[in-house]
Amino acid sequence: MPNEIRYIMKILNILIVDDEFFARKELANRLYNYNENYIVHQADSVDSAVDVLKAKKIDLIFLDIQLMGETGFDLLKRIKVKMDVIFITAYEEYALRAFEVNAVDYLLKPVSLKRFNMAMERILNKTKPEVSGELTYCDQLIEKNFAGLRVIKLKKILYISAEGDYTRICCAEENDMLLYRTMKCWENMLPQKYFRRIHRSTIINTEHIEKFHKTENSKHLVEITGIDKSFSVSRTYLSNL
Repeated sequence: MPNEIRYIMKILNILIVDDEFFARKELANRLYNYNENYIVHQADSVDSAVDVLKAKKIDLIFLDIQLMGETGFDLLKRIKVKMDVIFITAYEEYALRAFEVNAVDYLLKPVSLKRFNMAMERILNKTKPEVSGELTYCDQLIEKNFAGLRVIKLKKILYISAEGDYTRICCAEENDMLLYRTMKCWENMLPQKYFRRIHRSTIINTEHIEKFHKTENSKHLVEITGIDKSFSVSRTYLSNL
């Protein structure tokens, strides 16, 4: 179906487990500021957390280490349902043990806003539904990062570039968007008839190619409509064009 929006944002049930009231309140406020669609529950001990988990379907736990004589690890031993866990604690010595129980992240108090946003980006991309069927050039994606929610029309994407653990999406007549997603993920997801990888750090929309040429020193360059810079085409991906 043309113009179909292929991603639907999921409302997450989040449980904060911390024996400090103000720590729970601060984290809850951050979550609501990040996305109002979260449902946030709170618990101040292992027992109260177990009660919440029995009554609610929780998608994500923010879990403190020290909890009134018990630990966050004690809680994980008592629950059977698997959900994402982010440890948030003042104790850095438990980090290795946290990842041994498959924690998504390990945040040290006081947590900076940038570090918090990175953790939420990981959760967002883990819980995002898979694309149902093959994407077409007329499809749209609902995408969200720490800056907000946006609908991206595939036909308006000019290029995608790698920036560390993130990728930057540049669209015609719109601001760039930074997402926690790999180049390989984009390469597999986008319709290959229109989107081609030309470098390990660049995917372009071939519908927006203005010029493709070879320089005197045998480098291949692509120019995109509306973009001032040229893009190098590596030998590995030259055949894609």
